[in-house]
Amino acid sequence: MPGLLVLAAMLTAAFGVAPFSLAASAGVAFGGEADLRAAAHVAVLDYWTADTQNLTAGLSVLVEFWFRFHLAKAVFAALLVAVFIALAVRCWRAAPCERWRRAGTAFGAAVSAGMAALSLLVVMANVQGAVAPSSSLLPMIPDEVRSGFGAALRAGVREPAALPVLIGDFSRYHAAMAVVAGLVAAAVIAAAVYWRRTRFGIVAAVLACGVVVIGVANTMTALNPVPALQAFFDGGW
Repeated sequence: MPGLLVLAAMLTAAFGVAPFSLAASAGVAFGGEADLRAAAHVAVLDYWTADTQNLTAGLSVLVEFWFRFHLAKAVFAALLVAVFIALAVRCWRAAPCERWRRAGTAFGAAVSAGMAALSLLVVMANVQGAVAPSSSLLPMIPDEVRSGFGAALRAGVREPAALPVLIGDFSRYHAAMAVVAGLVAAAVIAAAVYWRRTRFGIVAAVLACGVVVIGVANTMTALNPVPALQAFFDGGW
């Protein structure tokens, strides 16, 4: 068990610091989120003024970097899911006869299971970001571009040329989460059925309900992305 704890700590640290380095390519690297935001500000503003559906060179490089960044994070988070599940199982099986020690191992199992669930959500979010990196960059766009896109959506027009591209990518962004949520829900439901007579089965059933809600919400947004995108540009989320 100590080995798993050390591995979890190492993976958590790597999750926080390694993706920027792993996502870097020849001549393309960012020192941190501040540098990335500055680059996104310039690249998106250039794309806005270029009035073209094809990504500009600067934005294309940024999108490719962001794809690799999210892919690296998804891999680290998936490894953390496996480690925390292993920790939860070890704690559960190691429960001693003494009541007070049994309570301690049960608490450890619960914490590990909770961290596994949290890591799973992180995997889902980063897979979503890797599938549609342009949309996952939206929080970094400049205010003037945000207001311009918002005004165009309110007016019901599809100009500038970048707007239809953004709408399509935003739909794909939520469709990706809907698919991932469906796969995760199926796996968690299977786990709930397998462990239906244990507390893990109850936890899995509750988690499955939450994942299903996420999947349904994202499916609805993918089918009709404009209202949610409008809410984002208007500062609704």
